[in-house]
Amino acid sequence: MSNIQSGLSQSQFRKEIYHEERVENAFENHRWFQLVRTDRAIQVMTENGNQQNKYQKWLPSSSYNIQEYKLLFPMPTHNVDINDNLEQNPGW
Repeated sequence: MSNIQSGLSQSQFRKEIYHEERVENAFENHRWFQLVRTDRAIQVMTENGNQQNKYQKWLPSSSYNIQEYKLLFPMPTHNVDINDNLEQNPGW
């Protein structure tokens, strides 16, 4: 990150950081969690899906169609059943 320009706006700086995280963590299976943590998963996956569908015509339309409920993991049914004030994450 030694070549980042000074005087960047907040959004430009974040864009540089997001890119650096993507490059640094390539092939380490952290990307999804970073996208969810930064609230960019749906936007980034939708844009990626649009690009993929241009040259991979065999992909179904549901590919890269991330729905809001998929940003949370489902809680184990057993835990929800035995705890009266625990509700399942929405959509699951």
